[in-house]
Amino acid sequence: MKRRTMRRAASSLLGLVSALLLIGVVLTPVAQSQSTATAIENATIIPQPGQVIESGTIVIRDGLIVAVGTNVTIPYDAEVLDGKGLTVYAGFIEGSASFGLTEVKYAAGPAESDPVDFRTASLASTRPANRKDTQPDLAVANYFNPSEKDAAALRKLGFTSALLTPPSAILGGQSALIALAGQTRRSAVIASPIAMHASLRASRGSYPSTLMGTMAHLRQVLLDAQRHRRLLADRQRQGTGPRVPYDPALEALFPVLDGKLPLTFAVTSDVDIMRVVGLANEFGFTAAIDGADEAWRVAPTLANEDLHVVLHLDFPAEPKLPKAEKTAEKKAEKKAKPSEEEKDVETKKTDDPDPATDLVDGPPEEQPETQKKTDAKGDKKPSRFEDPLRWKQDEHRRWLERVQGAEQLAKAGVGFSLSSRGADAKFHEHLARAITEGLSAEHALAALTVEPARRYGVADRLGTIAVGKAAHLTLLNAPLGEEKNSVAYVFVDGEKLEVEGKKKPKGKKTGDRGPLAVLTGEWAVDISSDQGEQQVTWKLDLKEGQLTGTMESEMGSLELASSSLSGKDLQLEFVAEFGNESFELKFEGQIEGKSASGSLETPMGGATWTAIRTKTPEADESAEVEVDEEAEETTEGGGPAVSALVGSWDVAVSSDDGDQEVTWSIEMTEGKLTGTMGSEMGDIPLKSGSLSGQDLVLVFLIEFGSESFELKFTGQVDGDSASGSVDSPMGAATWSAQRDPKQGGVR
Repeated sequence: MKRRTMRRAASSLLGLVSALLLIGVVLTPVAQSQSTATAIENATIIPQPGQVIESGTIVIRDGLIVAVGTNVTIPYDAEVLDGKGLTVYAGFIEGSASFGLTEVKYAAGPAESDPVDFRTASLASTRPANRKDTQPDLAVANYFNPSEKDAAALRKLGFTSALLTPPSAILGGQSALIALAGQTRRSAVIASPIAMHASLRASRGSYPSTLMGTMAHLRQVLLDAQRHRRLLADRQRQGTGPRVPYDPALEALFPVLDGKLPLTFAVTSDVDIMRVVGLANEFGFTAAIDGADEAWRVAPTLANEDLHVVLHLDFPAEPKLPKAEKTAEKKAEKKAKPSEEEKDVETKKTDDPDPATDLVDGPPEEQPETQKKTDAKGDKKPSRFEDPLRWKQDEHRRWLERVQGAEQLAKAGVGFSLSSRGADAKFHEHLARAITEGLSAEHALAALTVEPARRYGVADRLGTIAVGKAAHLTLLNAPLGEEKNSVAYVFVDGEKLEVEGKKKPKGKKTGDRGPLAVLTGEWAVDISSDQGEQQVTWKLDLKEGQLTGTMESEMGSLELASSSLSGKDLQLEFVAEFGNESFELKFEGQIEGKSASGSLETPMGGATWTAIRTKTPEADESAEVEVDEEAEETTEGGGPAVSALVGSWDVAVSSDDGDQEVTWSIEMTEGKLTGTMGSEMGDIPLKSGSLSGQDLVLVFLIEFGSESFELKFTGQVDGDSASGSVDSPMGAATWSAQRDPKQGGVR
């Protein structure tokens, strides 16, 4: 009877408010159902290395990828993320991380060992209490405390999961693969154990205090594990005999000895890597290398042994070379790359060249720039803080070999992963340099996704973008390998975590509220049907990425149940309840700025509607402001004021020690003043710059190994000319500069 009354009343007027007036029912609000679906559209999708989907769509539901491709239907209840300008990769996997393990304390072993009468017996294995720095039964999955700060730092680099390793020890314990969404320990662990971890470190002041002692200690523990397993097997086979002592530390090594659990060594030199290879062949375990600075030197061996390498991109800053030498070095590299035999011979040379051999004979035109600088009398000017040329060349060669190490591993067919450990915020900068030096973008992506997923036994869940796999995704503002790249979003188990946000058009103020923000505010809606016309009001807001709100009428409010926006196409659903009965009002249409129109579907029939936004949330009122007026007064770092410094400047510096010529190359990059000062010592980076009226300040930073100091230029600028004084730790000087008028202004 109630259902018949409701339908008869509703059919007299299609509009919800009229139906309520006819039957005289006061509506009760309905809580909005929370959508678990997300769609990323209009993005460049890289499902795996070598595959590209242009303008593709990915649909995520309940933490899994449910659709990917170009012809994908977006669910009506999905939150839609516009991926235009973004490149989507499978979530990056950090190959080596250590955080949240402050509670882990390494013990020497069991508190007591059985007494031994050395008059009648000798030890068959190491006494448990003497197993210093070894605790193979420690599993980090049972101890780590999830750290949101550390997880957020890795997410900022694009990592969605990380291999969490135990603190350094001769035998440190077992690692675990964890998700980086800041969950509890129970929810964060993806898989455990992944590997056993070891190092060849020596102790100070006690055994083992040498590398030889560490190798002997490690070998003895492995022998003890073999013996312990034989004793257990004999006891099980015979069904009787002496009871075998309980020793979880040795039993934790059984999977290692069986080749089922890799034993990963934290080593860097090629010599130590070969020690690990020898030990693995002796005991038959599967070895892996973590760190691997010099792995490229033994790449063929690593490929033959199928050893997994975790390469840390923590190489130092590029050593500076005089410009003439750097140009000559690049030409020599293009002309011929040294063979492997030549590299082996070169690496055996001393790292301490004789400064006496650094001078180059020959006429002035064949001498490096640093040797041609003379004063008016023809005498060579004295130079400060200048290493011998040969030293600089050798230091740069060794740096370049390390940067090119990833390419050498890939060329040899070595399976390797990448780690940001030690590189931290410079990870993408270092990765871009490795790609510039020969590593392909496909190999780099494989080292961040496919290879670690395969080696860690989670390729069925992670490593590629495919239907059914976990929604671990990394969204970059530029293709992988660009030096100034940044991460817009990451998805961890389907949860969207904004890192820096999608890049906004320059000169506009836009909130980080997402595409649904255009629907927020109050809308006056006119509904037309065969039964007449009705006016209602939408009141919509955005909370934590979800559109919320109500539809107001004379009789009360209807709660918004779901919403979606794909381009200009919108869909809003409101729910009406009558006691135990309910039905939906489904508005579909298109939005154009502050107006919208479309059709309405209800169980009683259809109608059309038009809407005008009458009130905008305060957060969006500045969305159409083209330029921030305060930028006109910017004096530090960037803005219109300091743009007067942009260009190429020839600078003459005068001091008691003589005159010197340098060059400023100053640019404006994304609103920031950047550049270098070119000198016979190389390019010196600009640390900071400011301009107040005509008064300028430029600070350049010089680094020598771990030491650094600043050169501070102050003065006044007048068009294309400038002059002033310079302060440095060596004393004061004066300077004057002239800009090339063809290169002035913002570029």
